[in-house]
This record gives sequence, structure tokens and C-alpha cells, in this order.
Amino acid sequence: MDWVLDIGHTHYRLGYFAEGTLCAKQETTDVHKVVSELQSRALQGGMISNVRKALPAPLAEMVQASKDVYVLNTKMPLPIAIGYRSLSTLGSDRLAAVVGAWQQFPNEAVLVISMGSCITYTFYTPAEGLIGGGISPGIAMRARALGHFTDMLPEVQPNYQDPPLIGTSTLKAIQSGIWHGAQFEVAATIEHYIKKYGAARCILCGGGAKSLVIRKKALKKCIFIQEDIILLGLYAILIHVRTR
Repeated sequence: MDWVLDIGHTHYRLGYFAEGTLCAKQETTDVHKVVSELQSRALQGGMISNVRKALPAPLAEMVQASKDVYVLNTKMPLPIAIGYRSLSTLGSDRLAAVVGAWQQFPNEAVLVISMGSCITYTFYTPAEGLIGGGISPGIAMRARALGHFTDMLPEVQPNYQDPPLIGTSTLKAIQSGIWHGAQFEVAATIEHYIKKYGAARCILCGGGAKSLVIRKKALKKCIFIQEDIILLGLYAILIHVRTR
């Protein structure tokens, strides 16, 4: 059995693969639970995606002691081409997600949107590989920014349940602006990509993906929610690295 680990800004997401199939997954905020879990299983090897400045010490020690555990980076063999100009700053989560999307739709242009701490847009085409995309604040980050950078506005908990467009109090107005602003941004971005590049597929992942409301029927047809796309991509890269 192999494992993959997606280290986000706040959470650790573990996935276990047996004979090429994702058979189990876990999520935690405690790195010690991750290490304990991995040490308790009979595992062959793994691939880690890390978006933090440094790998947490307990995991770094485990990687150093293993011959078949890898930390994803753009210098290792990859199954797709990359046209991104600043490779050293390309988030490994974005890279893994695109590889997962490529595996599902190898002959199509794909836009991967991750709705987590940030909202990231990453675009892939069969001819050019991973080209790039965009990064904007996530829903929770927008809420914190309003409370931090203003004197009079409170920091509120985002409402992920499609709040009324017209907020009848300051709290509800902030929730409306944050949530609907993110929704409109994502929908408009998808439209622009389709119009300019003819992207037929759009894959959404991340904690906020399920809260997205797309009201245009034309957009709904091209959108797929795949919460495990990063885990699937990490596994595909692990297999690719082993065969090179």
C-alpha cells in the first residue's frame, strides 16, 4: 500500500492507495497524528505536497530516513509539461491537482479551481502543459481582511449557505459581499477561460468547492467537483517517479 499527503495551510490530508485505487483518506490538523498513523501501517512509500515554508520537523525526519518517500517539487520527473515561468514558486498543491486532472482528461484543456485558504486557478492544455492561472483570497481570508484592515467593520464568520444578496445588517452585508463576491469571481473566471481558450473541463476542489453555486446552465455542464484531485495527482506522480 502507498500513501500520499497533502499539507495545506491548516490541514493535513492523507490518502492511501492499494492497487492504484484510493481506498481510504483522513484529515487532521495535528502533524504528530499523521506521523503516528503512517508509522503504524505497513506502507511502501509516499509522496508529499507541502505549501508551507518548511516541512514540519517530524515529517522531515521521516522523509530523511526513507528511500521511497518524496516531497513534490518541479525538479523531479513529472508526467506533464510545465510552461510556468517561475517554477520555484509554483505551489505543489496546484501542480498535483493539475496532474490529477490531466489523468482524468488527458486530451483536453482543463481549468482546476481550488477553493481553500486561497482561490487558485490553474490551467493545463495538452499542447502547452501547465501554463499558469490566478490566485486570489479565499472566503475566510476575505472575512479576516475586512476585520483587520478597517476600524469599524467586524471580523465575521463567513456564511457558506448562499446568504441573501442584499444584507439587511452590517454583519449580513459582509457575509453577502464575501460569499457572493467569491461566487461571481469564480463563475466569471470560468466564463472567460472558456471564451478565450475553449476549455471544456473545469474541476473544483478544496473545502469551499461544495458551497459554490453556479446558476448558469451552460457553466454547470463543464464543472466537476473532485475533492480528491490533489491526492490522485500525488499518487500519479509517485508512480511516475518510480518508473524513471
